[in-house]
Amino acid sequence: MSTDTEEKTSRSTGSKVPNLIRAKGHEPSNFHTWKIQLQAVFMEQELWDVVYGKEKANIPTLVKTKIIKADVDGVVRDVKQIGNEAEYEQALLDNAGWIKKDRKAWRILTECLDADSITLVEHSATTAEHVAMFVYSFMAKGLKPCRY
Repeated sequence: MSTDTEEKTSRSTGSKVPNLIRAKGHEPSNFHTWKIQLQAVFMEQELWDVVYGKEKANIPTLVKTKIIKADVDGVVRDVKQIGNEAEYEQALLDNAGWIKKDRKAWRILTECLDADSITLVEHSATTAEHVAMFVYSFMAKGLKPCRY
């Protein structure tokens, strides 16, 4: 694993993005300074409110319309269960600005993580959840909480 401490220029922002450097045993060697530097990048790019979770989208979980078997007056029949596809698509349109910011923040975050670190955040839905999960994983290793 590389211990190169140089920052690299982000393809998505042109800003210097700090690399998280992990020492032996998966203990972060520059975690505390890394999170402060990364916060500065997010603030410079006007993404901090999305990353911090202050700015949120209102997008419902997609429920697709489907045919189900249901008991109708004692007879099992095919019944159409109406989903929320139209509401979901409208929410995506209404929240397009937030989605763009979240994707940009996610890209910045992943550019400064190694492969092992990315696996800590791959199953979260938003960048705010990614950052919270990532910070939590380091807090579980005995580090003091940060103010994310």
